Order: sequence, then structure tokens, then C-alpha cells
Amino acid sequence: MRAAVPQLGVRQRRAKVQSVRQVEEQAAIRMVHFTSYLPADLVEEIRNAAAFLAGPPLHLNLSRLMIDAATAHLAKLRKSQNAGRPFPERPEPLKHGRRRRVASGG
Repeated sequence: MRAAVPQLGVRQRRAKVQSVRQVEEQAAIRMVHFTSYLPADLVEEIRNAAAFLAGPPLHLNLSRLMIDAATAHLAKLRKSQNAGRPFPERPEPLKHGRRRRVASGG
């Protein structure tokens, strides 16, 4: 005689599939800490969006929101600026800090 196996509802199956996908994605991607300066009003809107979209169906957090935004923008830049190809590796590390203003001659 077989034991009764509880059937998962549609929502439960979707949630389970999403959580499995999230675990697979996180296991395959090495995450690093990245700091950048952004306008205060933009940061507030990003935080508000992440809080508003934290629940179903998206379950967004700040990192996921920033990953999605950066990925979409880089795809646009690759298409418009580099014939859709990935950008070449940089020959040296980026310089840190603010750029120096060039004095205008005059």
C-alpha cells in the first residue's frame, strides 16, 4: 500500500521552482562587494522599490535590483557601443577617487 503524498498547489510548486532556481543561480555566481557613489534621491528610490517589490511575485532585494539594472544597462551599452560584443578586458586597474578637473586655458 502506498503512502499518501500531499499534492502541492500551483503557488507552492512555483515558489519551490523559484527557490531552487535562486539556489542554483547563487551557487554558480561568485558575488563580490562593490561600492559606488550615487545621488541620494536615486538611492532612496532604489531602496523604496526594493522594499515595495520584496514580496511575491518578485521577491527583489537591493542586490538583485542592482544586478538586474546593471545587466540590462550593460547589454544596451554593448549593443550601442561595441557591436553587441562583450567589452575587452581592461589593461590596468581602474583609478580610484574623483577625477581631476582640467583647468581651462583662458
